Amino acid sequence: MKIKKYRPFEFLHMDEQAKWLADMARQGWHYKGGDWLGFQHFEESAPAEMAFCWDLPPRSKENALIYRKRCREAGWEMASTSGRWICWSTVVVPGQPVQPVRDNAETKAMLLTRQRQLSAQWMLMVVVLFLQLPNLFGKVRPLWLNLAMTACALLGAITYLREATYARARVRQLDAAGPTEP
Repeated sequence: MKIKKYRPFEFLHMDEQAKWLADMARQGWHYKGGDWLGFQHFEESAPAEMAFCWDLPPRSKENALIYRKRCREAGWEMASTSGRWICWSTVVVPGQPVQPVRDNAETKAMLLTRQRQLSAQWMLMVVVLFLQLPNLFGKVRPLWLNLAMTACALLGAITYLREATYARARVRQLDAAGPTEP
């Protein structure tokens, strides 16, 4: 039997998403991936203790290949992708610790990379909003379209602030944890 549940991947909730996928595996649902609408697909199977991890791979092809090889050697298998994000899964063996996909330094670097990406998106949103302001109440476009474009720009700004704040808080948390904790 197959089921799908609506739960889109969000950067802010990647840890909760990983825990949810592990809980679904304990209930006997094998994760098959998600689609662009946010539905997660599962197939019924024997209950298993699994660990999941969402991660952002390096951009360069050579580094991405090295990264994927290292993850496979550590026992992780690619379960799904969502945009550039990759969901890794591994079977949890009782009594043995799960080797993390990244150590703290690599996780901090990934989060800082995500912050830079968000900053670039934020700058683009500011430019769009700035260019939109003179036309907001002009006769160039209908008022509803101007208001919709402004609302989209403001929604993008709110999303940026939420995700950038999360990334900064997670970096501070990793700094406090020290170099060994994943």
